[in-house]
Order: sequence, then C-alpha cells, then structure tokens
Amino acid sequence: MVRGFNIMPIKHRLYKHPLYEVWKVMKKRCYNPNCKSYKNYGGRGIMIYYEWKDDFKKFYDWTMLNGYKKGLTIDRIDNDGNYEPSNCRFATRIIQGRNRRKQKNNTSGFVGVGLKKNRWESKIVILGKSKFIGSYNSAKEAAMARDKYIISNNLVGFNLQCSEGM
Repeated sequence: MVRGFNIMPIKHRLYKHPLYEVWKVMKKRCYNPNCKSYKNYGGRGIMIYYEWKDDFKKFYDWTMLNGYKKGLTIDRIDNDGNYEPSNCRFATRIIQGRNRRKQKNNTSGFVGVGLKKNRWESKIVILGKSKFIGSYNSAKEAAMARDKYIISNNLVGFNLQCSEGM
C-alpha cells in the first residue's frame, strides 16, 4: 500500500492489445451465464484450456506462435470442441463463418447429410449453388462420399455450406 493506493502486481502490460479483448470475450462466453452468447458456448459445455483460462499471457504467447495476425479471428476447428491449442486457429471472418455446426434438425449426425425417401443424401452449397453429391444406404456412406468429394475437388477450406436441415 502506497499512500492509500492499493498497487496490484502487473503480470503483463498487454491489456491494450486487441487479443486481450478477444480473451475477455472468450471467457465471458464460456463462463458467464448472463452473457448473451453463453448458451452457444458455456451452455453447450465449451470451455477454455486450463493454461489460458486465468492467464492472458499464456494465451497471448500461444497466439504469437500460432498464426495470429491483425485482421484474423480465433476460430475453433471443431465447433463442439473447447478453446484449446489443438482446436484453435486464426482465420479470416469469411473462413470462420464457413465453420458451422450441424443444423438442429439434422438427423444424420453429419454435416451436409440428410434423409430423403429412405435414402441418405449428401449435398454442399458452393457460392450459393447447391451441389448434390449422391444418395446412399447409410448416413456414414453419405458423409464419407461428401468428404471424398470435398477432398478430391480441392474444396477443403472453401466456402462450403450445407442445405437446410443437413
């Protein structure tokens, strides 16, 4: 205590860095039930890697070694996974917008796969145009065909969407 002021030790001087706000918002989404976005993060069980949760400097150090650049945003590769080193990357907002979880009315368990007339169909939407990939006996076959189509046509990371309900 110095002349009536409580001096807190400073672990870092990065509180004005843009990533500090990213880190704070990430924590709020995952751990604050009063946050508007909580239902899509903490409410679904999304958590933050234990080393990052209460230590901004560790989060900052990881970001500097793993692709952070101004203009990029943190993105969870698996939308059902946690904020952790093996599931995070930095991407443009366009690429991040492509990384969506499956629709609520999806019955197959796979993105881009739906049941139609007792057959499992796989589809993608590329730049707003629907592409029917095929009709299969099982949801797994349809998902594998979709993945194979994406890989063989070099569409990994491209603006792929799925049809409604898929």
